[in-house]
Amino acid sequence: MNRMNNIFTKYFGRKSRKLHSKLLGQILVAAKSLESADDNELKKRYGELKSKYSDTPQRDELLIEHHSLVSEVIQRTMKIQPFNSQISAGIYLKDRNIVEMKTGEGKTLAAVFAASFHALSNKGVHVLTFNDYLSERDAHWVKPVCDFLGHSVGFITEKSDRMDRKKAYECDITYVTAREAGFDFLRDSMIYSVTDRVHRGFTMAIIDEADSILIDEARVPLVISKNKVGEDENLKKVSDIIRNLNPKEDFESSPDTNQIHLTDRGLHLVEEALQIDNLYNQRYIKMLNSVNLSLHAHFLLRRDHDYILRNNRIEQVDQFTGRVADRRRWAYGLQSALEAKEQIEINVGTQLLGSITLKHFLEQYSLLSGMTGTALTSKKEFEEFYNLNVIAIPTGKPMIRKDLPDILYMNKALKNAAIIEEVINTNKTGQPVLVGTGSVEESEQIAALLKREGLDFNLLNAKVDKEEAKIIGQAGKLNRITISTAIAGRGTDIKLGEGNLEDHKQVKSLGGLSVIGTCIHESKRIDDQLRGRAGRQGDPGKSRFFISLEDELLVNVGLLDFLPNRITDNLGASLNHPVILQAVNRLQKKVEEQNHKIRKTLNTYSGVIDDQRKIFLENREDILIHGYHPVIEIGTTAQKSDLASEFSNEEIANFFKITALFTMDEAWSMHLHLANQIKESIHLSSLARLSPSTEFHKIMAEAFIKMMEDLDERIEQEILEKVMDKKGRALLMDLLSNPSSTYTELITDQPFGEWAELLYIPTSGADIGLSKLFFWPILGIFRKKNDTPT
Repeated sequence: MNRMNNIFTKYFGRKSRKLHSKLLGQILVAAKSLESADDNELKKRYGELKSKYSDTPQRDELLIEHHSLVSEVIQRTMKIQPFNSQISAGIYLKDRNIVEMKTGEGKTLAAVFAASFHALSNKGVHVLTFNDYLSERDAHWVKPVCDFLGHSVGFITEKSDRMDRKKAYECDITYVTAREAGFDFLRDSMIYSVTDRVHRGFTMAIIDEADSILIDEARVPLVISKNKVGEDENLKKVSDIIRNLNPKEDFESSPDTNQIHLTDRGLHLVEEALQIDNLYNQRYIKMLNSVNLSLHAHFLLRRDHDYILRNNRIEQVDQFTGRVADRRRWAYGLQSALEAKEQIEINVGTQLLGSITLKHFLEQYSLLSGMTGTALTSKKEFEEFYNLNVIAIPTGKPMIRKDLPDILYMNKALKNAAIIEEVINTNKTGQPVLVGTGSVEESEQIAALLKREGLDFNLLNAKVDKEEAKIIGQAGKLNRITISTAIAGRGTDIKLGEGNLEDHKQVKSLGGLSVIGTCIHESKRIDDQLRGRAGRQGDPGKSRFFISLEDELLVNVGLLDFLPNRITDNLGASLNHPVILQAVNRLQKKVEEQNHKIRKTLNTYSGVIDDQRKIFLENREDILIHGYHPVIEIGTTAQKSDLASEFSNEEIANFFKITALFTMDEAWSMHLHLANQIKESIHLSSLARLSPSTEFHKIMAEAFIKMMEDLDERIEQEILEKVMDKKGRALLMDLLSNPSSTYTELITDQPFGEWAELLYIPTSGADIGLSKLFFWPILGIFRKKNDTPT
């Protein structure tokens, strides 16, 4: 059966490519015929396309006419002849496809074809970029084309205010990061007046660097919160205790699965220091949570690898880019545990108001497409999670970069010595070198070694991310040495000689850019992205990865376990044996599969909340537009008379509406808080031979039904307390004026390891009763809160 499916897939794939090739040929012929037309004629023809789009937007004749016009306009306004590959990508991008275009092939221009095509709908198109810099840069760059075509274009960055955002979303084409567009969606779901909404709809989105946004960022939900008062004093005390534990005797950890737990000896020491008899007793559940958070912060998260300390603040480092992740925090207590570890002020904490995964946010769009330099390796995931096809666009010129075999060393010292020698020898010729590292810590180690050799270099890591584009853009200059974490500078072209024709020729004659990888990453895609910095548009270049048996990934997953005895018995002599290098590839694939599983788990748990969110927001939207009409009379005659003497009927109706919306938001906040508490403990249900995901769905369904059933009663109680009472009205205004802050939180749905692992259970004496002891009280606590009048 699978063989038959493959035959059909190949057949229809070939047929589709033939049709596509025919379309491209017709577009090129049509574009050639437009060369003699004046500007006014082109504008007139383009203006006529809008009515044709509304009639039959999928008609091939419309696509041919549109893309040929846009191609000619690009030549006139930007003095650029679009590559056939860019026009080809523009054909695919108008539908549900991810196109793979190698670095330097011109993805930004390719997106213009699809964005302007769907902008004919007058409903708006979003181009979702990788960072704020690219949003602003690309919007300015394509503006001449959009102006000629009569399309308005705008951009949004983190610093944009509400009016700027609203204005930008009103444009035909809007450049904005997926994160900012998602935050705006969350804010729009909490407004108290329809005039405060900034989004106007979700018609089409084209995602730049699609693999980073759809896959790497998929584990990082967007969170909107507001400040609250409170601090976990337990964490300071617990942190000082955990700090002094002996890693060899007091706890056991497994970095590859993010697990850590106390040994019997460690448990005894902690209980003695805390002066409690049994840490696993139900009444100490909060203390137990603090201990686990502190263990994780002290021994699984490392400074200058997972985070940096800057301006007395913890700033998280993105594991895929090596850059500081803007406004990202670790979830629910782990951030505070890190602050306690680093002995800085513990953040007062926040109240969760809204949350959504990028996947569920992107599902708001009627049409989705994307582009990236590395997509084929994740083809299955794009199809499974997003129902998107992956299309590889051939390069305009043949790829001549040389990707040399990896070299393996016994330890990091030998590896680093080899890297430095390679950099020195390459630099002597004048050939530019880009060293891609796996962490901030590693980048600074390489920098220190190069400095010792008296070499000049540019260092780009999480600590200097503001200079990212400039530093990366100059990496192709003669004699230039650049050290960069992972894929920093993504979206910025590295031009040999930095655009100078003579320098370009000289660098080209030296072999182009030399890329050195200091480790393999969790995904082959990330390695390929680093390799792809060299060899753009037919330029020469080379890449090579230097790895060691002490590299974190190889140690954590256990490379030696993948090797046969005949190899491990004589490891030194057979270090670069093909069998070992093949084992490294298998190991990397295993980690990729594990990360895929994590993303799949996230979808399992976030899906039920997303379905509930849709129902909840539908009810909220109804009140937002039509107001709240109580099912019973609220307040005494005196209270109603007092209210009527001070406010008009319209103002009173607005009070009712705002109170209803505010109460709903508070209820939803509690519901999200419950979901996160349950997710942190649901793995314990596996001890009772129950399915964690099934139990999670049951609990959250029960909680949602109860919340919705209780809403009217809670709203009416709040109106009585906050509208009918004068002091209550003042309190309501104070509550509404509390400003919100937005940030993202790193949530993997298994922050401390696999669901089935007994993280919160001692290494000995675990039984089914413990599952009930630790898990079910959480739901009980929530129920008691719900039963208490608000």
